[in-house]
Amino acid sequence: MYGAKRKDFSFSFYDPVPVPRRPSSYRSRRACVMPWSARNIICSISQIDMQRRRVCGVEALLRWEHPQRGLILPERFIPVAEQSGQIAALTDWVLLTALRQCKQWRNTGLDLPVAVNVSASSFQNPRLVDRVRWALHEADVPPEVWRSRSPRTP
Repeated sequence: MYGAKRKDFSFSFYDPVPVPRRPSSYRSRRACVMPWSARNIICSISQIDMQRRRVCGVEALLRWEHPQRGLILPERFIPVAEQSGQIAALTDWVLLTALRQCKQWRNTGLDLPVAVNVSASSFQNPRLVDRVRWALHEADVPPEVWRSRSPRTP
Protein backbone atom coordinates (compact mmCIF):
# COMPACT_ATOMS: atom_id res chain seq x y z
CA MET A 1 0.00 0.00 0.00
CA TYR A 2 2.87 2.37 0.72
CA GLY A 3 4.08 1.81 -2.83
CA ALA A 4 0.70 2.89 -4.19
CA LYS A 5 0.80 6.06 -2.09
CA ARG A 6 4.32 6.90 -3.26
CA LYS A 7 3.22 6.50 -6.88
CA ASP A 8 0.08 8.65 -6.38
CA PHE A 9 -2.24 5.69 -7.08
CA SER A 10 -5.26 4.39 -5.21
CA PHE A 11 -4.18 0.79 -5.92
CA SER A 12 -1.06 -1.33 -6.27
CA PHE A 13 -0.28 -4.69 -7.86
CA TYR A 14 1.40 -7.33 -5.72
CA ASP A 15 4.91 -8.10 -6.90
CA PRO A 16 6.40 -11.19 -5.23
CA VAL A 17 9.88 -10.21 -6.42
CA PRO A 18 10.99 -6.98 -4.80
CA VAL A 19 13.17 -4.62 -6.78
CA PRO A 20 16.78 -5.30 -5.77
CA ARG A 21 18.48 -2.43 -4.05
CA ARG A 22 21.90 -1.39 -5.22
CA PRO A 23 24.44 0.38 -3.01
CA SER A 24 24.18 3.49 -5.22
CA SER A 25 20.37 3.48 -4.99
CA TYR A 26 20.29 5.66 -1.90
CA ARG A 27 22.64 8.24 -3.37
CA SER A 28 20.65 8.29 -6.63
CA ARG A 29 17.39 8.67 -4.75
CA ARG A 30 18.76 11.62 -2.77
CA ALA A 31 20.06 13.23 -5.97
CA CYS A 32 16.63 12.83 -7.60
CA VAL A 33 14.98 15.12 -5.05
CA MET A 34 16.05 18.18 -7.09
CA PRO A 35 13.43 19.64 -9.42
CA TRP A 36 13.52 17.52 -12.57
CA SER A 37 14.05 20.46 -14.88
CA ALA A 38 17.32 21.32 -13.14
CA ARG A 39 19.03 18.07 -14.11
CA ASN A 40 17.23 16.63 -17.11
CA ILE A 41 17.71 17.04 -20.81
CA ILE A 42 15.26 16.13 -23.51
CA CYS A 43 16.94 15.13 -26.75
CA SER A 44 14.92 14.83 -29.92
CA ILE A 45 15.42 12.14 -32.50
CA SER A 46 13.77 12.31 -35.90
CA GLN A 47 11.33 9.65 -37.02
CA ILE A 48 11.71 9.07 -40.75
CA ASP A 49 9.21 7.77 -43.28
CA MET A 50 11.56 5.69 -45.42
CA GLN A 51 9.12 5.37 -48.34
CA ARG A 52 8.62 9.12 -48.64
CA ARG A 53 12.15 9.90 -47.46
CA ARG A 54 11.09 12.63 -45.08
CA VAL A 55 10.88 13.35 -41.37
CA CYS A 56 7.41 12.38 -40.15
CA GLY A 57 7.75 12.98 -36.42
CA VAL A 58 10.04 13.40 -33.46
CA GLU A 59 10.65 11.26 -30.40
CA ALA A 60 11.54 12.97 -27.13
CA LEU A 61 14.35 11.14 -25.34
CA LEU A 62 15.00 11.88 -21.67
CA ARG A 63 18.48 11.88 -20.16
CA TRP A 64 19.53 12.81 -16.63
CA GLU A 65 22.62 14.95 -16.36
CA HIS A 66 24.29 13.89 -13.12
CA PRO A 67 26.86 16.39 -11.83
CA GLN A 68 29.57 13.73 -11.32
CA ARG A 69 28.53 10.84 -13.59
CA GLY A 70 27.47 12.76 -16.69
CA LEU A 71 24.51 11.66 -18.81
CA ILE A 72 22.56 8.76 -17.32
CA LEU A 73 20.12 6.69 -19.39
CA PRO A 74 16.48 6.31 -18.29
CA GLU A 75 16.79 2.62 -17.41
CA ARG A 76 19.03 3.72 -14.53
CA PHE A 77 16.97 6.58 -13.09
CA ILE A 78 13.33 5.81 -14.01
CA PRO A 79 13.11 2.93 -11.48
CA VAL A 80 14.44 5.31 -8.81
CA ALA A 81 11.82 7.91 -9.76
CA GLU A 82 9.11 5.23 -9.61
CA GLN A 83 10.25 3.90 -6.23
CA SER A 84 10.59 7.37 -4.71
CA GLY A 85 7.15 8.50 -5.87
CA GLN A 86 8.49 11.14 -8.26
CA ILE A 87 7.46 9.53 -11.55
CA ALA A 88 4.25 11.59 -11.87
CA ALA A 89 6.14 14.87 -11.51
CA LEU A 90 8.80 13.69 -13.96
CA THR A 91 6.15 12.60 -16.49
CA ASP A 92 4.44 16.00 -16.21
CA TRP A 93 7.74 17.80 -16.81
CA VAL A 94 8.66 15.66 -19.82
CA LEU A 95 5.20 16.02 -21.41
CA LEU A 96 5.11 19.78 -20.95
CA THR A 97 8.69 20.35 -22.09
CA ALA A 98 8.31 18.17 -25.20
CA LEU A 99 4.98 19.74 -26.14
CA ARG A 100 6.32 23.27 -25.67
CA GLN A 101 9.18 22.41 -28.03
CA CYS A 102 6.61 21.03 -30.47
CA LYS A 103 4.76 24.37 -30.27
CA GLN A 104 7.98 26.23 -31.11
CA TRP A 105 8.53 23.99 -34.13
CA ARG A 106 4.92 24.54 -35.27
CA ASN A 107 5.44 28.31 -35.01
CA THR A 108 8.30 28.01 -37.51
CA GLY A 109 6.27 25.88 -39.92
CA LEU A 110 7.39 22.40 -38.81
CA ASP A 111 4.18 20.50 -38.15
CA LEU A 112 5.59 17.32 -36.60
CA PRO A 113 3.98 15.05 -34.00
CA VAL A 114 6.07 14.28 -30.91
CA ALA A 115 6.28 10.83 -29.31
CA VAL A 116 6.89 10.68 -25.58
CA ASN A 117 7.88 7.48 -23.79
CA VAL A 118 5.67 6.97 -20.75
CA SER A 119 6.64 4.44 -18.10
CA ALA A 120 4.38 1.45 -17.47
CA SER A 121 3.66 2.71 -13.96
CA SER A 122 2.49 6.04 -15.41
CA PHE A 123 0.02 4.17 -17.64
CA GLN A 124 -1.46 2.68 -14.46
CA ASN A 125 -2.05 6.14 -13.01
CA PRO A 126 -5.74 7.01 -13.44
CA ARG A 127 -4.77 10.71 -13.67
CA LEU A 128 -2.55 10.27 -16.74
CA VAL A 129 -5.22 11.31 -19.25
CA ASP A 130 -5.94 14.49 -17.26
CA ARG A 131 -2.20 15.26 -17.04
CA VAL A 132 -1.82 14.86 -20.81
CA ARG A 133 -4.80 17.17 -21.40
CA TRP A 134 -3.25 19.68 -19.00
CA ALA A 135 0.12 19.58 -20.81
CA LEU A 136 -1.54 19.96 -24.22
CA HIS A 137 -3.50 22.97 -22.95
CA GLU A 138 -0.46 24.56 -21.27
CA ALA A 139 1.67 24.10 -24.39
CA ASP A 140 -1.19 25.31 -26.60
CA VAL A 141 -0.97 22.45 -29.08
CA PRO A 142 -3.74 20.23 -30.51
CA PRO A 143 -4.04 16.64 -29.22
CA GLU A 144 -3.04 15.13 -32.57
CA VAL A 145 0.58 16.27 -32.13
CA TRP A 146 1.10 13.94 -29.14
CA ARG A 147 2.03 10.28 -29.52
CA SER A 148 2.40 8.02 -26.51
CA ARG A 149 4.94 5.23 -26.35
CA SER A 150 5.70 2.63 -23.73
CA PRO A 151 9.41 1.89 -23.63
CA ARG A 152 10.45 -1.70 -24.13
CA THR A 153 11.79 -3.46 -21.09
CA PRO A 154 14.29 -6.32 -21.22
